[in-house]
Amino acid sequence: MEPDTQQIQAARNAQERKQNLDDYNNEMAGRDTGRMKRFGFEDKRKIEQKEKRKREKTLQDLLLNAEYLAAWNAATDAVNSAQRAVYDVLIKTRDDLTIAEKNHAELLSRAITLEDGRKVFLDDDGSIYGENGHKLQIEAPMHGHPHAPSWQDFKDSRDHLIKADQNYDDVAEKDSRLQEIYDALHDEHAGLSIEDLNALKDEAIGIEISVQPANSATLEVSAPESSVLEDAIPNITSAPNHFL
Repeated sequence: MEPDTQQIQAARNAQERKQNLDDYNNEMAGRDTGRMKRFGFEDKRKIEQKEKRKREKTLQDLLLNAEYLAAWNAATDAVNSAQRAVYDVLIKTRDDLTIAEKNHAELLSRAITLEDGRKVFLDDDGSIYGENGHKLQIEAPMHGHPHAPSWQDFKDSRDHLIKADQNYDDVAEKDSRLQEIYDALHDEHAGLSIEDLNALKDEAIGIEISVQPANSATLEVSAPESSVLEDAIPNITSAPNHFL
C-alpha cells in the first residue's frame, strides 16, 4: 500500500473509531441521533422501563382485585385496632414514667448529701452506700436527717424507675412499628402481595395482644411504698391523626 493510501486508511480508521465511540456514548445516554441503534442499549432500556412500571403498579390498581381488597381491609382494620390499644397503654406507661421520675427526684431531695454533693444511704446493718451502689468507708452525718431514705428505699425507687422507663420504651417501639405498617399499607408503590398483607395483619394482631393486661406487665407497675405520689397527671383525650 502506497504511503498516501496508508495515511488515508489510517484517517478513516480513526474517524470510524470516533464514530463508534460517539454512537456508544449517545446510545448509552439514551440520546436520539437519528442513526440506527447498534449496541443494544435501547432494548435493555425498554426492558428496564417495563420492569419499573410493573414494580410501580399503584395501590389503586391492586385494590380493584376483590381478594386483594379484602386482605388489605383486614390488615388495615387490624392495624387501626392495634394502634388504639397501644396508644392507650402508651399514655399510661408515659404517666407511670413521669410519676416514677418525680418520686425518685423527691427521694433524692431527702437523701443525706455530703459536702462534695454525693448522695448517700444507710443500710439496715449500718453500712453506707452511694448512688452507684458502692459501699463507702465514711461516717455519714445522720443527725438532722430523720426522714432520709434508706438504702433499700433508694434501690426500690431506682428499680421502679428503670422498670417504668423500660415499659415506656417497649410500648413506644410497638407504636412506632405500627406506624411503619400503616405507612406501608398506604404506600402507593409498595407493591405488597396478599401474603405480605396477611403477614402485616398478623403482626399487628400480635402487637395488640402483647399489650393486653393478661399478656403485659406494663399495665401494673406498682410504686414502692416509700414513694410520695405527686398529683395525678391530666389524661390526654385527643388521639394522634393516624388513629382517626
